[in-house]
Amino acid sequence: MHRREFIKNTGIAAGFAGVCPGLLLSTNANDQKSAYSKRFEGDLHERTWMALGARRDIWGAKYYKHAQKDLIKVANTIAEFEKVNIIVRPSDVSAAQMSLSSKVRILEHELDDMWIRDFGPNYVTKGHRKAARDFNYNAWGHKQVYDRDRLATVFICKTTPCLRLTSEITTEGSALEVDGKGTMILNKYAIIDRRRNPRMTQEVIEKRLLDNLGLDKVIWLEDDWNKGSRSMQTDFFARFGEGDTAILHVDQRSSLAEITEKNRETLSSATNAAGTQLNVVEIEGPARIRKKFRSRNFATSYLGYYLCNGAVIAQEFGDPEKDAKAKAKLSELFPNREVIQLNIDCIAGRGGNIHGVTLEEPKVDKKPI
Repeated sequence: MHRREFIKNTGIAAGFAGVCPGLLLSTNANDQKSAYSKRFEGDLHERTWMALGARRDIWGAKYYKHAQKDLIKVANTIAEFEKVNIIVRPSDVSAAQMSLSSKVRILEHELDDMWIRDFGPNYVTKGHRKAARDFNYNAWGHKQVYDRDRLATVFICKTTPCLRLTSEITTEGSALEVDGKGTMILNKYAIIDRRRNPRMTQEVIEKRLLDNLGLDKVIWLEDDWNKGSRSMQTDFFARFGEGDTAILHVDQRSSLAEITEKNRETLSSATNAAGTQLNVVEIEGPARIRKKFRSRNFATSYLGYYLCNGAVIAQEFGDPEKDAKAKAKLSELFPNREVIQLNIDCIAGRGGNIHGVTLEEPKVDKKPI
């Protein structure tokens, strides 16, 4: 999805590694492949994490309340299928309690925004063990304030005790699309960026990410659309399905048609870490959207869905024909899940999607007694 072009912070908190000393054991595994590995999103979850974090000074009066309503809609829907923990700033707890389902657990903590997939932990597992990789979130290259969101991973690891693993890489969870079998899709210009990873080459970034996440192969997408002002995350363009399937967003708009073709060529010729050719399935974006939150940054991709236990929580855009086709295709791709489509146009209007405001915590088997 697009990265937000909100206020740029000029006083970012520095030296984060020393902010909360001694909370949890923290290690760095940049020099060798981690024994922990990142799973496929569709594997069984322990819970979903969310952040009721829209701020008036970032979103503006017009969007703030609608954004919060969209988040609550997503949380309440997911809560019908699995546990949901939602982080809420203390000043918003009373209002949240009135709107959120009783199945949703509220945790108080200060926030800057809602994009928990980007600033939250990247969970990795090894047998019955679970850890959280912290990728030094800096708001997509200092594009808005983030000092509070930057603390979210430590807070989550303290609240539900989990080993926190550090990294020398700066990136966001929306950039990391993983099949759970050793392969990852990455959008090049969302990570090879002087504002995120200065003086790091593509080769260095690739090796460190693979080592950090216990993976074997990267498939690079070449999105250079509007390079320099904003870049779309991987979860706008491509996702992994079950088995050896890759899902491609098809966009007929003139500004994205060329990128669609490049991505089609890349994925169609790609193999996964096991050497198997990918089966590429295409889902075309909507031809039209509702007017209320229409904007230049509106994220018109059906690939912004979230896989929770037993369901696919997806978007609809007010295009009956394309919405129905997307739902049917997702039902084919994930036959053992109920597909539920939601209108979250306010979040989409600011370049977001359901995937970006949700974060899965994988379930691990209990240690044998």
